[in-house]
Amino acid sequence: MYQKIYIHATGLDKPEELKKFSFLFNKDDPYKIWEYSMKVGKSYEWVVYDVGVFEIFLFHCELRAQGYQDDQIEILLDDPLFLHNDELYVIQNGVCCNLQTQNVGFFSVRPSSWRHPFFFLLKEVIEKQWWKMKRTNNLRNEIGGKWKLYGLQKLMSQRENYLGDILIPYGVKEPQMDTFYGYIKKNFSTKVVLKKDYGCAGKTVYVMDLSNDDPKQKDRLVNAMKGHEWLTAGVYLTPYYDFEEEYRFYFNKLKGEITLHSMKKKIILSDFEYIVSCETFQYYKNIKLKWEYIANQDWSNYIDIVNKAYQYLKKLDYTTGTLEFGKTKEGKIVFFEVNSMSATLCFWWEDTNNMQWYYEKIFQDLLFYK
Repeated sequence: MYQKIYIHATGLDKPEELKKFSFLFNKDDPYKIWEYSMKVGKSYEWVVYDVGVFEIFLFHCELRAQGYQDDQIEILLDDPLFLHNDELYVIQNGVCCNLQTQNVGFFSVRPSSWRHPFFFLLKEVIEKQWWKMKRTNNLRNEIGGKWKLYGLQKLMSQRENYLGDILIPYGVKEPQMDTFYGYIKKNFSTKVVLKKDYGCAGKTVYVMDLSNDDPKQKDRLVNAMKGHEWLTAGVYLTPYYDFEEEYRFYFNKLKGEITLHSMKKKIILSDFEYIVSCETFQYYKNIKLKWEYIANQDWSNYIDIVNKAYQYLKKLDYTTGTLEFGKTKEGKIVFFEVNSMSATLCFWWEDTNNMQWYYEKIFQDLLFYK
């Protein structure tokens, strides 16, 4: 065991919920915490909406189950950190406090907490000190491992089997935009989906119909392309497909063993004409959709889809997350992305057990696997 555990979380959507629901830190049964999660099919008076906050409660519960006392666990939110040589400090209440560095675990469930280069420097320091710093999907490619293009990179060698058509620009500036636009229409597709390398819930996905030279559609493409050459702003394009069904699998891949925990099916209720009229493909705000849960006993009816999920994950080296892909009306399978830590979309009864098992595997990876 570690003498001290730090749970690092920054950029929470609703950090005030950590205080509002602080009584959940006293729960020793994770299912008492799940009672306060967002679920499909049942409503509650008290619900934790911020997934990052909810996962902190679950991890805290797991640490207590492993024998850690409350005074051994410290949560670091948006308090500034800094390194002075090989020592780590946190600034709290106007005071610089030296943090314990011997036999310490420093964990983050969501990789987005560690985007800043500071944490790559911190990793060098703490491994020298023989204490533990780990996050989910602690991939060798530290920069690429956090974004969508990393997943594409792993599948490009067999693109036709796993990705389909794809266009990845870099460095296209405004003077070249007309030429690029013409190439897309002539050689790629007139129904185009542009995805930025980061973002969630469709907020950075843009669908365009370029068949009629509508200035609004062209402007959308140009605006979405701006800044794509930055390190943190890559984009890629795919044709627009009419999907019959879309799938999400929550998975773990530890020591090469792949475990699929929960299978969901997504159905888009908006047609193409409506989608291209929206500014972005943002779910719930612009695009209507519904989710369906595929019960464990019914997986045999989707054996081809399940096998395809395993094929994808054998090619990818994420340790946890959600795999998302779709089947077109013509039967073509198209890869979307691996979301390294997506929302805890959970249905009532059986699926709660599936999702708890998924998180238990994540926490075991953080605590026990080297």
